[in-house]
Amino acid sequence: MDSGSIMTAVVETAMMDQMKSRLSAKVETQREEVYRVYLSRGDYGATDREIEEEHGFNYSAICSLRKSLMDVGAVVRSGQKRLTSKGKPADVYIGVSGIDINQAPPKNRHAEIEANLIRLVRRVSEEKPVNEKVRLAEALEKYLGGGMTLEDIGLMLEAP
Repeated sequence: MDSGSIMTAVVETAMMDQMKSRLSAKVETQREEVYRVYLSRGDYGATDREIEEEHGFNYSAICSLRKSLMDVGAVVRSGQKRLTSKGKPADVYIGVSGIDINQAPPKNRHAEIEANLIRLVRRVSEEKPVNEKVRLAEALEKYLGGGMTLEDIGLMLEAP
């Protein structure tokens, strides 16, 4: 490889690094903006389509950004649905204030949640009375709405 080719490769690599850095900064800015939208909507929340229509974001980008915000606990599914402008039901999401959205998401968060929920459901099996099943359903609804942690659910189910 001659010195001209080496120089070209170095320049191309530097340009690629600069482009990656700019793209990363743009994604972080969009992520912060989408987070602020969820927070500004309060308990009413927002669907992905509402954010797309009201703020001009690309739908697939919103979905990706929302998922990354959910991974760090900054956005939660409210348990509600609203019809989109096309008449299709869509999940409503709510922003959780006070979350550092730049933190790394917990490892295996979804697997941990799934395992804990399976354990809880098994505990409240068919042998349990109806009121125990109702308590589990209420606890899971609160958890999905962001109002409870898995530990809270466990304590609630252990209470008399």
